[in-house]
Amino acid sequence: SQLVESYKGTGLVAIQESPEAEIGLRGVVNGEWISDQPMATSTEGRNRVLQHGAELSIHTIHEKPSVQTARNHLATPGMQEGKYLTVFGQYLLPNKIFEVLSQQWGKLGESSSKLELTAALEELRRIDGLHAHVVDGRRFDFCDPQSILETSAHFHEKIAQSS
Repeated sequence: SQLVESYKGTGLVAIQESPEAEIGLRGVVNGEWISDQPMATSTEGRNRVLQHGAELSIHTIHEKPSVQTARNHLATPGMQEGKYLTVFGQYLLPNKIFEVLSQQWGKLGESSSKLELTAALEELRRIDGLHAHVVDGRRFDFCDPQSILETSAHFHEKIAQSS
């Protein structure tokens, strides 16, 4: 519902802040803040923290960049050093995304059968613009055995508590 409430017709990507050590596992975006106050002071008063609900006009989206690529090209103004805006895995996209994906499929030929959503999002951004929305939530990944184990343990615990 966080994305639905913010959707105004331009494609919308859910994002969260992630430390530099995790960017090789995720898509990373950068851009210009649309929100008036995307950052706030933490309750301890020591750090600037990203506000849930803040919105960004995406300038670049890059799938699993190297740390060097992120440092050189993906920093977003106002973010703490070593922190990046990463894709959360939820999207609200206009129908045009299907045209873009269809065009990509046509270019792949028979040698490949893998569509890349990030490339399609970048093309959509280039054509119509693309925004990002900072969401409040916990991310669950299935990108490696450790992540699968942690996700399974979390949900096992939740099920056990509700029984």
